[in-house]
Amino acid sequence: MNRRVSGLVLLLLAVTAVVIVRAVQHPGVAGRPVAAPLPGPPAVGSCLLLQDGVPRPVDCADPHDLEVIAGVEADATSPTVAQCRARAADYLAPILVDDWQVPVAVDVAVVSAPTGERVGSRGWQACTVRPSTHDRFTGSLRGMTLATYRTDLFGTCFDRSTGPDLPCDGPHDAERLGTADLVETDPAFINAKPYYGINYTAVTLPDSVLADLTRRCRSLAVALTGAADPTYGGQLEIRADIRSVLTTERRDTVEIVLGCLAVAPAGRPLTGSVVGLGSRPLPFG
Repeated sequence: MNRRVSGLVLLLLAVTAVVIVRAVQHPGVAGRPVAAPLPGPPAVGSCLLLQDGVPRPVDCADPHDLEVIAGVEADATSPTVAQCRARAADYLAPILVDDWQVPVAVDVAVVSAPTGERVGSRGWQACTVRPSTHDRFTGSLRGMTLATYRTDLFGTCFDRSTGPDLPCDGPHDAERLGTADLVETDPAFINAKPYYGINYTAVTLPDSVLADLTRRCRSLAVALTGAADPTYGGQLEIRADIRSVLTTERRDTVEIVLGCLAVAPAGRPLTGSVVGLGSRPLPFG
């Protein structure tokens, strides 16, 4: 055999052997392609702005629609609205003053990941909370106390005690400062069945109960207004008001849902909240 030809054959054999050895040492990996993991939910306490119904993370110092109170990963079980409500109850601790609860009306919703962060129906979901007015807001709702209470978001005002809620920055006759539950066992009250009517008045309560409620309602008004005299020289009436009466499992007991009201004089509507008013004049229209 020609020496050049035999040398070429030997070189080809050597290259082939190297290729075979490398193939044995580094075999191909068989199997299915694996999709990249989907993004996780926004952190608890983060804020979302809705743009055409699509949630977008924003700084909580900027106007936003929602605040995240819980989140689940893409393949976790979707949270229910009931579970979100329970989470909201933990996230927004009630503001209490002598058994009165200051109004904090919020709505909860389950929000899904936007299109770019999910595949089909797979994507993160989050429990969110917002003021029941659905107004955009700034700041966080977590950890709100009496000192940081947001009347712009949660002030509850109305034209009549039985009327619909109104924004407190518009004309209104009264502001609800708080609510409380009372268990009543007085036979005279129960037998009178005041809860069969439509309008409730605190005068239907036994005198001793009414006197105690009025005292406690005034204490709440002092705490919320920051004024030693929450009537502002008799210009406001501070009174307890029956919102509803509920029967219980015991025939001799009813549960009364009460409101503590700051009521303006007839013909002089308020145009602002009295919460945090201090020594400033009442905001009459």
